[in-house]
Amino acid sequence: MRGRSIISGLLILALAACSSGGSVPIAPSLPGAQRGSLEVSPTPVQLTDDAPADSFTVSGDTPGVAYTPVADPTCTGAAGAIAVAGDGQAQIDQAGVPLMFLVYATGATPPATCGVIVSGSDGSVSTASLTSAVNPLITDASQKKRAAIDVAIAPGADPTSVTIARANQIVPVTVSGFSGTTAATVASGCTSGSGIQVSPKTVAGGAGTFTVVPFGQGAIAKSCTLDVADGSGDHVAVPVTLAIPALQKFTATPKTVQFGCAGSTAPAACQTVQSVALSEPGASTFSIVTRPGLKGNCSNAFVGPLKMTTGNGVYAQSVAGPSASVAFNGLLPGNALGCASIFVTDNGDPAQRLTIAVDQTFAPPPPPVAPAAAPPCVGPDPRVAVPGAPHGMYVWNPYVVDGGIYESQLESNVIGKDPTLCGVSLVVQWSELETVKGVYDWSIIDDPVHGLAAPYVNAGLTVNLLFSDGPERGQRNPVTPAWVTDPVGSGGDGVPVVQCDGQPPAPDYMDPTFESDWFAFIRHAIAHYSYNASALAPRIGYMRFAIGFGVEAIPAHFDTGAHADCLGKWQQSPVNFTYDGWVQHAKNVVNAMGAQLTDKQLLVALNGLDGGPSIYDYPNAVAQDAASKGIGFGTENLGIANVALPTSTPAACNPQAKVVNLYWCQALTRHVGQVPFEFQTIVASTAPQPGVSPIDLGKALEYGLDNNTQIFELYPQEWMAADVTGFTTAADQAAHKAALTQASVVLGAHR
Repeated sequence: MRGRSIISGLLILALAACSSGGSVPIAPSLPGAQRGSLEVSPTPVQLTDDAPADSFTVSGDTPGVAYTPVADPTCTGAAGAIAVAGDGQAQIDQAGVPLMFLVYATGATPPATCGVIVSGSDGSVSTASLTSAVNPLITDASQKKRAAIDVAIAPGADPTSVTIARANQIVPVTVSGFSGTTAATVASGCTSGSGIQVSPKTVAGGAGTFTVVPFGQGAIAKSCTLDVADGSGDHVAVPVTLAIPALQKFTATPKTVQFGCAGSTAPAACQTVQSVALSEPGASTFSIVTRPGLKGNCSNAFVGPLKMTTGNGVYAQSVAGPSASVAFNGLLPGNALGCASIFVTDNGDPAQRLTIAVDQTFAPPPPPVAPAAAPPCVGPDPRVAVPGAPHGMYVWNPYVVDGGIYESQLESNVIGKDPTLCGVSLVVQWSELETVKGVYDWSIIDDPVHGLAAPYVNAGLTVNLLFSDGPERGQRNPVTPAWVTDPVGSGGDGVPVVQCDGQPPAPDYMDPTFESDWFAFIRHAIAHYSYNASALAPRIGYMRFAIGFGVEAIPAHFDTGAHADCLGKWQQSPVNFTYDGWVQHAKNVVNAMGAQLTDKQLLVALNGLDGGPSIYDYPNAVAQDAASKGIGFGTENLGIANVALPTSTPAACNPQAKVVNLYWCQALTRHVGQVPFEFQTIVASTAPQPGVSPIDLGKALEYGLDNNTQIFELYPQEWMAADVTGFTTAADQAAHKAALTQASVVLGAHR
C-alpha cells in the first residue's frame, strides 16, 4: 500500500461523491441566511426517485411567531421544480409541535439543487439546501409502485374527492377532457395559514396531473376545494378534506456534544462526554441517521458506523422511545475530528430529524471507555452495521488464484498466524459436487485431511462457501454439470447453451429446467452445511449462491467491445433473453434460498445490467428481495471507478450520482443495518490490470467501511504482502500490515 493508513481519511464530509471525490452541489448561501436562533435539520434535504418528497424541521423557533417558507427562484426550471408546501404563506408556530415543512419534486426534470428560506416575523432566518435526483415526476402513476417511497400517495386515478390525513401526504389529481391550457386553483380559505397547495398551476393540452399537498403547523381540520378549469368554460371542482392530527415535538438536550477518546493507538475509541436526552411523546424508537449526503455527518465519518449506547452499556443504531438517555460511541482514526453533526430521527411518518452539533475539540478528561481492541472474528461485533451477522476479512479462493501458487506460503506464514485473517471464502463449482444428477459428494470441501477447508478448520478459522453454477472466463464450461446441458436423447436435461465470442459456453440460466436443477442443489447444500448436519457445518460462516456466472448475478459480459456479439446471441431463440426475464430469474434464486431453513447467513451478489429505467433498478430489485428474507448481498468490483486510488479520499457513496460502476450504491444505502454487506476487490492491490484502476488496499478497505461493509473477500496476495518478507518492498509490507490491522479493529481478529 502506498499512502495513508486505512482509517486515516474517514473523517470527511459525507457529501463527497463516490466517483471522483467531488461534492453534491449545494445551493449557494441565500441572502440573510441563518440569522437568529433558527436551525434547519437536515440539510441538505435529498430528493430521489425513491423519496421524491421529504420534510425538514426548524428548531430554535418561538411559539406564536409566524414563519414563512419561500423557495428560491432557482427551484423552478423549464422542465420541473422543487416546491415547498405553503410557499410564501405565513404559518403560526404552535407550542409543543414541530415546525415542519414538506418539500417535493414535480415535473419531468427538477433542478439538481436549490434552497428554501424560512423567515420568522421576529426577524429570524434560516435556509434549507435541497438536492434532487428525481426523474420522472412524482405524480406519474409509476411512482405509486415504488416500495421505498416515504410519502403516501392517495390511491386512485382522477379522484372526485380527496382526503388528506397526514402532513406528508401527496395526492395526484389527474384531469382529462379539457381543452387547451387547463388551470388548477385553490378556493379562498385554504391558501393562507394552513390549507392546500397545487403544483403545477397549469397543464397543456387539456390533460395532465396536478399535485396536491397540505401545509400548516399543528392539527389541521379544513374543507377545501380544488377548482380545475380551461379557457372554454369547462370546469370541475374537487373537494379536499384535511384531517391532519398534530405531531408531537421531538427534542434533544443538549444540542451540542464533545467527544473524548481513550488510548493512543489509532483508531481510538471515542464517546461523547455528555449524555443526550431524547424525547417525543408516543415515539417508539430513535435512530442515528446514516444517509451519506448529510452535511458533516459524524455517523458516516466514524468507523462502525457511530452507535448509541445507553446506561446498560449496549451499543445500537436504535434505542426505544418515547424517551432515552444516550451517549454516542465510535472509532476515530487520528487526533482530529473532521465532522460536525450527529443526526437523529424519530422514525415517524413524517420522520423528524434533529441535528446535534459536535464540538470539534476534544473534551478532557475522556469518558470511561476502554481503548479500541479488535473484537473476535466469530460472535457479535458492535462496531459493524449488523452486529449479529458474519464479519471480518477472508482470503478469497486461494486454491485457484494464480494457479494456487500461494497455498503453501499461506499455510506457513498466514493461516492461524495472522490474526487479521478470519478464514477463507472458497469458490466451489457445482460440477465438482453433483457429477450425477441427485448424487452429492461434499468430500472435496469436507475431507478432514485433503478437503479445501482443512487448513482453515485445523487453525480454528471460519469457512465460507461460494457456490458457482456457470463459467465466467475461458473457452469451456467446467462449472455446470454436463448432465444439465447434455441433450435429452443422451440422458441429459437438455438446457440450451449460449456461446459468445471470447466467452465460455454458458447454460440458459433462466430455463425452467436449469432453475429446477440449480434450486435442488441449493436446497441440498444449505441442508448439508446448516446446524449440525455435517462435521463442517459448525465452522461455516456464510454461503453465497450464484445468480449467474462466477457466483455473481449476470448471465454474460454484454459490453460493446470484445463481447459486442453477446447480447444478440442471448436474445436469439431458444433463450430469448430479456431484462425483465433476468430480473425474474434473480428473484427466483433469492426465493429458492430464502425458502430453506438454516442457521447460516446467506448472501447473493449484485451486478449492474442494462435494460432497466436506471443503472440502479436491477441491483435494487435483487437487494430488496434479498433483504426482505434476511439474505445479505455485496459486489465483486471494489476499487473500480477510482475509489481506492492511493490519492483518493474514501467516503460513503452518493446514491444520487448515477455512476455506472457504482450500481450497488442505492442498495447499500437503503438497507444499512438490515443485512450484512460484502465487498470483494476487483483485483489484488499487488496485481494491477490494464483497464482497471490501481488499488491501494488501505483506501479500498476504508472505502468499504465508509459504505457499511462488514465482510471483505481479499485476494491471497494481500496477506502475502503483509506477512511474507520479500514478497513486496519493506514499505509496502508495512502498509499492508497496517491496513489489515486497523481494519480488524472494526471487523474482528482471530484470537
